[in-house]
Amino acid sequence: MRARPHHRARLHHPAKVTPPIPEAAIARPRLFRALDRLRRRARAVWVAAPPGSGKTTLVATWLHARRLRTAWLRVDAGDAEPATFFHYLATAVRVSTGRRLALPALTPEYLPGLEAFVRNFFRALGEALRPGSVLVLDDCHAVPPDGALPAVLRAAIEELPATVGLVLVSRGEPPSALARALAHGELAVLAAAELELTAAESVALARARGSSARRARVEALRRAVGGWAAGLSLMLAREDGDGPAPIARTFEYFATEVFDRIDPATRRVLLEVALLEAPTAELVSRATGDAEASKVLAGLARRGLYTVRHDRDRPAFELHHLFREFLLQRGAQELPPGRADEVRRAAAEALAGGGPAGAEAAIALLADARAWPEMARLVAREAPGLLRQGRAQTVTRWIAALPEPVRTGEPWLLH
Repeated sequence: MRARPHHRARLHHPAKVTPPIPEAAIARPRLFRALDRLRRRARAVWVAAPPGSGKTTLVATWLHARRLRTAWLRVDAGDAEPATFFHYLATAVRVSTGRRLALPALTPEYLPGLEAFVRNFFRALGEALRPGSVLVLDDCHAVPPDGALPAVLRAAIEELPATVGLVLVSRGEPPSALARALAHGELAVLAAAELELTAAESVALARARGSSARRARVEALRRAVGGWAAGLSLMLAREDGDGPAPIARTFEYFATEVFDRIDPATRRVLLEVALLEAPTAELVSRATGDAEASKVLAGLARRGLYTVRHDRDRPAFELHHLFREFLLQRGAQELPPGRADEVRRAAAEALAGGGPAGAEAAIALLADARAWPEMARLVAREAPGLLRQGRAQTVTRWIAALPEPVRTGEPWLLH
């Protein structure tokens, strides 16, 4: 069973070095079994998922259910300095064991030989922790991947004994420094898709939240948020009248946990890309005028920030629909006047020559941009082909969207 230091002593340690208490959290046996398998197969497990997916809660409930001794460190930006990281890691181990352990401190004289220090530290840590213990490093994404932490994690994987488990929790995929560990089977990944709530888990979550929503309604909400745990909780709160509209509270979550934490250039790319529907890498660059825009999206996809990449050969990107709705609202407030329509027109021009599917997407963008003359010409060009396909309703809808002066000025549209 996990060691429990005296309660009075625990009060003096920050949340940074104590595991979360899984109160009112649902058990997820299928994921517990997955973690068990990965732990047996590899020296370390990487749990990757976007904010609000329940990854931290999952690890905490798994440890509680398996009654495992745990040392827990929540990584933050301050841990980019190695000495700070090792200070708090030693503190977390002392909190876990209830004992003062002789773990080395990273004092200045060790800095020239940092790698040797790191390896010696984890060897000493492995001797200090009892067999069967688990070390959890939460929020590994909080430190930039170009810093020292990825190399530290690599050393931890290689030096900790097999009797001590290592679980790394992050919003994104493992950094390139851990590629060798992945390739050699020393590091296993529990991917974001695995954390999406199943129908049964969603019902259990609703019950744990005391929701009165019926099973069918819970399933509808689950589908609406794509199995996202935080999103479902927000929707359930609205169903039971416990808070503001779910979209409003979801947007507040996106703003505080995702959008406001990224750099201005990335924010601008997101605000402009949100105007497009699942754009390709090429379209993103042409619409925004930013040759690096697709790289920004690829980076967000790797980090699991509500961006999904499809097709590696000709990448297309998809934003989580709630995130996209949030971005559209923020874009209406933050993009310079006329910029949104510039992006839509540029994208429409690029799409218009891409066959019927591209033309349809272009027409939708031109309608959003109120670029009526361009839209009318494109409708007139594409309508005969659609009519031959029996898609008269689509053509009728397009024509009806045009202002009356534009329709009356184009005889073919009247016909």
